[in-house]
Amino acid sequence: LGGGYTLQRVAELIPRECFVITSRSAETCDSWRARGWNAHQVSLENRESIASLFAAYPHIRQIVDSVPPLRAGSDPATGVRNLVSVAMGKGIERILYLSTTGVFGGRDGSVVTEETPPAPWNPQGQARWSSEQAYRESGIPYTALRLPAIYGFDRGLLWSIRNGTYRLVGDGNSWSNR
Repeated sequence: LGGGYTLQRVAELIPRECFVITSRSAETCDSWRARGWNAHQVSLENRESIASLFAAYPHIRQIVDSVPPLRAGSDPATGVRNLVSVAMGKGIERILYLSTTGVFGGRDGSVVTEETPPAPWNPQGQARWSSEQAYRESGIPYTALRLPAIYGFDRGLLWSIRNGTYRLVGDGNSWSNR
């Protein structure tokens, strides 16, 4: 679900018949189909569009969810709840959710491990944590990968160093996960 930077890189590496990539944009889906990819227009805000994905591709068994939590409304996990409500009984074996290290909340350069309890400090981290909890509550087997920031070719740490816009955090004596 979703076709941002990460999933497009994955799509370039795996056999085309093994996946369906999704976007809310019909134009984006058309451009992916022109590349030979299976693409389907889906909005997690709309249960009918989720149902149409499963109707068009009834053999889906694994889902990789890279869609950011919804920003509209009061519950950022609404999209996840919509997905699992439609996916129940469809034979889904596992959902892989691309979450964020932001759920840990550490911003002081301290060591963070999987044993570090979640303590999101900003709305984005809290929204991802809420989405993880919605998957956990669904009963569908899932794995949350807590990724650091994902950077494409023209952004991120190296890009900001090269173009002179990099800012040190605090006194510059902290660790960063890149």
